[in-house]
Amino acid sequence: MFYNNNRLTVVQKFTYLGVTLSSNGLFYQAQKALANQSLKSLFPFNSIFDTVALETTDKIKLFDSLVAPILNYSSEVWGFHDANDVENIHLNKF
Repeated sequence: MFYNNNRLTVVQKFTYLGVTLSSNGLFYQAQKALANQSLKSLFPFNSIFDTVALETTDKIKLFDSLVAPILNYSSEVWGFHDANDVENIHLNKF
């Protein structure tokens, strides 16, 4: 395949606007990458929760405000299939 007389290289995956696109058209790699990024943003909360007494509703608000946007980034285009990596972050199984 060519574009402007330049041959296009076929790759297995490509990251565009923070979303990992795979040559197979599935979003498993994108979900795994987003789960890893959201896990990094979740770790500081554990130390905060150990030192500061917060209500459960406040903890949920922090998660929904600071972790969930990373975890659900581009979720509109994932399609319908199991998103185990994303679900594990929600269930705290990491």
